[in-house]
Amino acid sequence: MIIFLSGPDAYRRSAARDRILTDLQAGHPSASAVSFDGSEDPVAAGEFLGFIRGQSLFAAPRIAAAANCLADLDARGAAQLKILAEQTKTHIVLTEAALPKGKPWAFLSQPPVRSDHFEFLKGSPWRAFVRSELLARGLHPADAAVELLARTHQNDTWRLATELDKLANLGRKNLTVADLQEMGVEETGDFWQLLTGLHAPALRVRLAALEQMFAQNEPAARLFYIASAKGGEKTPRFAAYDLAIKSGKLDYEEALVDLVMS
Repeated sequence: MIIFLSGPDAYRRSAARDRILTDLQAGHPSASAVSFDGSEDPVAAGEFLGFIRGQSLFAAPRIAAAANCLADLDARGAAQLKILAEQTKTHIVLTEAALPKGKPWAFLSQPPVRSDHFEFLKGSPWRAFVRSELLARGLHPADAAVELLARTHQNDTWRLATELDKLANLGRKNLTVADLQEMGVEETGDFWQLLTGLHAPALRVRLAALEQMFAQNEPAARLFYIASAKGGEKTPRFAAYDLAIKSGKLDYEEALVDLVMS
């Protein structure tokens, strides 16, 4: 059996590999386990090829995890690996950033190989993932804190995990934007300039800032929660808007427009 995990999100890919290996080892407690990583060991690919060639129908059950090894295997190695896809005693978990190019490797995207691809998450799935990682570490975040972490760590899941581990070690359970800023987690550039514009004294500045944010396809919910964290004296109004939104009387866009108009 072969399981092939690919995609640019190495953190989620590695987490999936670890879960699969744990399940395999639990299901086959007598199986021996080996691992190969071409990014850490220059001879790993050769050793993995030796492992492939050493398997047979009569061999004892074995589990192998191989990462970043396929680029160093030729078409013959691919053909030998393909044979193991239908074997039930040998379990191989492959992790690569991408499916190797060329016809010999096409079998990795077809049954009986089990495959999964890990692109970087975006939008709501990404924010949900950020929240789940926080909760898994015993951290209970404010919505605005989730939004800030999602924005500042987009397409960098490993850095997010490292940041969250640091936050967990601080012993704080309820996480706010202020806590993140204390740790140095802040956005820079045009976004924050526009966000500041939402609170400007002049109506024309507030409207221009909101219009530009909408033009950039910024989700209104995200804008609302991040703006509320910088609410200052308007914090009670944000609380009232939030209640109205959750009761179905307003949507996020209407709340933001009402905010900048008043």
